[in-house]
Amino acid sequence: MGPEAAHPELPPEIWRRVLEFYQRRNGNKFMSICQVNRLFYDVAMVYKGRRFETLDLRLAFGRGTTDLLRARNPWLAERLKSIYFSTSTLVELMAAGLTLSLLPSPRPPPTFPLLGSYDVEAALAHPLIQCILEVLQNAKNLHKYVVSVEYSLMYASKHSELERRLLRILLAQLPIGGLGSAPKLQLLVDSCKFPLLLDELLVADLSKLKVLYITTYRSFTRLRGAIDSTKLRALFQHLAPLESLHVSSDDYAIAAHINSIFDNHVILPKLRRLEITMTFDNIRSVRAICSNYPMMTMLELNLIVSGPRRDPLPLSSLDLPNLHVFTLSMKGHMNPATFWHGQFNSPHLRTLRLTKCLKETQRQDLRYITTQVCGFFKSESITRFETDVGVLEKYVLDIFAASFPKLRTLIIRAAGIQGIGRFEEEMRGHTFPGWNIHEATLSVAGKVDQRLVAILGQCLDRPASKA
Repeated sequence: MGPEAAHPELPPEIWRRVLEFYQRRNGNKFMSICQVNRLFYDVAMVYKGRRFETLDLRLAFGRGTTDLLRARNPWLAERLKSIYFSTSTLVELMAAGLTLSLLPSPRPPPTFPLLGSYDVEAALAHPLIQCILEVLQNAKNLHKYVVSVEYSLMYASKHSELERRLLRILLAQLPIGGLGSAPKLQLLVDSCKFPLLLDELLVADLSKLKVLYITTYRSFTRLRGAIDSTKLRALFQHLAPLESLHVSSDDYAIAAHINSIFDNHVILPKLRRLEITMTFDNIRSVRAICSNYPMMTMLELNLIVSGPRRDPLPLSSLDLPNLHVFTLSMKGHMNPATFWHGQFNSPHLRTLRLTKCLKETQRQDLRYITTQVCGFFKSESITRFETDVGVLEKYVLDIFAASFPKLRTLIIRAAGIQGIGRFEEEMRGHTFPGWNIHEATLSVAGKVDQRLVAILGQCLDRPASKA
């Protein structure tokens, strides 16, 4: 049957479902149907575009360079949902001489003001940057844009200026989606490269950016870039249009700097969702968050405790009455009697997620810690509770039931259990009459245990279902 074949008699939607089934069964042979008729061609093109939703250029010698060339086709670029770039990978491509072969035919070197003078490095980088710019200009349906700024032992000093230029290009040409706003921007940066990223973010146009993720890590413990607090404060002022900000770090120094930012009257007026790494030992920073963001609905705190001599403030210092979702993770040890003192004031809280909060210490056992934490968050408004716990015991569930009587979703990640037979025996005949659990997941050592879910289901008025 050739391209001129008559249109099938079945309605188009029926044919689309048939072809989707055919595609699942035949995979690589599916594109051969595009010559049958216009309907088949359209379905085949949708399938082709669906397979090309991610451009990943984080590996220098992977398929990323080939995909980059393909993405110069505007039709394919418009179907991209995610783009991943790595500055060290782009430098590696340039240093290996691969960028000269990226263009299929000679073209006059374009002019990029951000690259500065036309030196040898710029000449080698031009073909690569031309490809990147063409793709970013046509990627109008992008949801996520990820840029990694990594430390490379091989190119640490030799190509540092080129790395800066490439980073500036990647941030200056921020893709703009169909709704007139930029996609979610995710920045992964080595701590020693954070000052470089800070400089380039300050000169980038972020006026249409709504969602920003910044994650820092340390690949070499002895390397650390000096952070300019003035520049960091200026960056937050530069991010005024943001509605969702996520800044996470395992570096205590960066967390302390973030504390100081909120203490210096930097306000993001549209912010409704915030994830930050903090030391939580500066009462002025905590009060600033409460007073400047009273309408915040989602908050995720990653708390770093520096040591036993510097306990964080009581968590009750955080007063956000309109909070709907709260996520808390802890790194380090603190005094439970101080930190969990008082009551959490969020009457509209619906979802509570805890990580590394319910764990034994040298002075307090798990029962004491669990009682302290759950008593602090005790509320009838919480309907979804997620937590990890050292050992799953009957008393843990009893404390949960007493603290959160209106739960509908329960997710527990236990490190261990002292015998499932013993647990089943303890739970036999036990009930949680107030719970109306619709969704439950109980996992031990990272694996969901259906037997545990079934045991919990027997204790409820209605069976619990696996999440």
